[in-house]
Amino acid sequence: ADRDQRKLYVAWDSERQERIEIAKSFERKFPDIQAKVGGETGIDIFPQGSDKSQILVDFDDKDYVYFFGDRMDVDGNDYPLKIALWKSNIANRCVEVEGWEDTWFKLKDVT
Repeated sequence: ADRDQRKLYVAWDSERQERIEIAKSFERKFPDIQAKVGGETGIDIFPQGSDKSQILVDFDDKDYVYFFGDRMDVDGNDYPLKIALWKSNIANRCVEVEGWEDTWFKLKDVT
């Protein structure tokens, strides 16, 4: 899709939540697989338990994690890591963003 088509789809999907429905249908059909909405147009597909939260094995209680994500809602691909960080003993700050420009702006606040 070109940039204009992508913009149209993002607006349409924001209203109709098509990707969320596709992801839920995928999970019903394939129970060993997870599908989560990510970014503006994507759907992340991965084996159960292999979501973004699996990276926490690389951190311990002495670390401080800044996590920037654009889909921290319950149906989003960033949600599992956000929840795992909240439940962990790892000091963290989860920052919800709306694209790379917003990420860049908010990243400047933490450096």
